[in-house]
Amino acid sequence: MDTAVIWSALSKRSLTIRSPLSTATVVKRAEGCTSLNGATAVNVSGSVFDIFCDTIWGYYDILFISYTPDFQTCIEECVRWNTNNVNHCVGVFWVCQQYGPLGVNGGYECFYTWDMVDGSNSSASDTDSVDCRALCN
Repeated sequence: MDTAVIWSALSKRSLTIRSPLSTATVVKRAEGCTSLNGATAVNVSGSVFDIFCDTIWGYYDILFISYTPDFQTCIEECVRWNTNNVNHCVGVFWVCQQYGPLGVNGGYECFYTWDMVDGSNSSASDTDSVDCRALCN
């Protein structure tokens, strides 16, 4: 246990605080766009998506949230979603520094969107996105 002694000038007394020793864990940014080898589009089971590196879309268009180990899996799950649901996923944004309840091993946040309105996107260094160009329903 680490111990810190704090002196209070008002009460002229010291207070001892004990806390468990903790260290920060640095986690390297997961590969998002870089895992797609510089491609500007990706084809998953016939659905074609345009790729937007370091870009996030408006949260008001979220259809579903899942946790995936990588960006490619996030895209694949969007396509799989469309085979089982009436409301279709037309794109995703994958946040590589936000983890699920199980931490890093549980995957990174993958947001499925039902709409990706032009102009609702913005720059975000920890987020990669795809927008469906063709055959996503």
